[in-house]
Amino acid sequence: MTVDPAGVASALLGGGVSRAAVTSTVPVVYDPFLPGRSVDRVTGVAELPDGATVPWNAIVKRSSGAGLRPARRELAAYRHGLTGRSSALSAPALLGWDDSGGQVEVWLELLQDRFDDRWPVAQFGVAARRIGARDAAMVGVAPVARFDSEDAWAERHGQPERLEEVRARRGRSA
Repeated sequence: MTVDPAGVASALLGGGVSRAAVTSTVPVVYDPFLPGRSVDRVTGVAELPDGATVPWNAIVKRSSGAGLRPARRELAAYRHGLTGRSSALSAPALLGWDDSGGQVEVWLELLQDRFDDRWPVAQFGVAARRIGARDAAMVGVAPVARFDSEDAWAERHGQPERLEEVRARRGRSA
């Protein structure tokens, strides 16, 4: 781990953290697969200046190898405000990050899917309208310097050779 847990906890809790530690790390099933990426749910405890302790949770994405380029693109989107609470397209808050050497590490706010990963059909329409609103809000906005918004990342994102693994995990036959 290269990101300081106290910085992550401070970002989550709005500051005022004396110390923080990670108490558990649990791998998250990540689909679609991105080469060289792992995703973990992290639980920790933060100590406040008055000595009280507060639990905290986050998601950490680590990418290396073939996953570095898309990971750096994702990190740039978070760092430049293209996602997050202030944009038309809401996303988890960026809590911490590191891009050094051969690995990119992105720490994000943990969100709960209120549909428990089983979206009703109408929810896809809601998501599409929000994406459209975000795109409309970006018309006329100057692009972020050195951010390739036209990069065809989706064409390189998946790993079709791992489809059988996903199907097996989800209990489906090929």
